[in-house]
Amino acid sequence: MQKKTQPMNGFEYILTKQISWADRNSVRLVGSKIIKGRPAYTENLDKNLFEPLLPETRTEIEKGDGGELKGDSTKSAKMCAVHSSSAIGVNVLQYWKNKNISDLAYVAILVHTGPPFWRILGHR
Repeated sequence: MQKKTQPMNGFEYILTKQISWADRNSVRLVGSKIIKGRPAYTENLDKNLFEPLLPETRTEIEKGDGGELKGDSTKSAKMCAVHSSSAIGVNVLQYWKNKNISDLAYVAILVHTGPPFWRILGHR
């Protein structure tokens, strides 16, 4: 008789993919308590970001009440987690902070007001 497997939940799936990314890119991971916990945190924040935090981005994050950047020798900062939504937000949005986004805005308007997105991609 075949054993039924449980589907992986969304969080576990994303976490597994992010840990695989770190492994493929030789990014050393530690636990949330540095030497304890599942290794899913980068040793320093820059390893979890596409580019270093801009000073104004750092200030904006520090103004928040989530303590995203607070870490010490016994506890990793939340944004060092490979599954951190704050790190994902910075990776996606900070890139555009000092760019001319008029072309991107134009495409976004076309997608929003034009044919449904799947038709643009050639699907019916």
